[in-house]
Amino acid sequence: MKPMTIVWLCVLVAAVLALYQVKYEVRDVKDQVSELEGELETEYKSLHVLRAEWAYLTHPERLKELNDKYLSLKPVDPVHMKDLQSATVREGDAEVVPTSGGTP
Repeated sequence: MKPMTIVWLCVLVAAVLALYQVKYEVRDVKDQVSELEGELETEYKSLHVLRAEWAYLTHPERLKELNDKYLSLKPVDPVHMKDLQSATVREGDAEVVPTSGGTP
């Protein structure tokens, strides 16, 4: 056999081995992607259920019924509201200093 034939044969064998290795790596990655897609679908379904539960729990009519049954809260009258500037600090209370947007 000629030396060039041996070189090309070695290159061919190396290429075939590399191709098989890549094939199995791609198969593993596809399996991982399928598994993650399944987990993602499960999370989407769970999120959908949680949103439906939240919509039910925060429904205004339901909240009104619970308020009437347990709390008996009444709506706030505008005459009972004050702005922060006109509020007075009682003796013994800590002084409240309003901040502008940031945390002190």
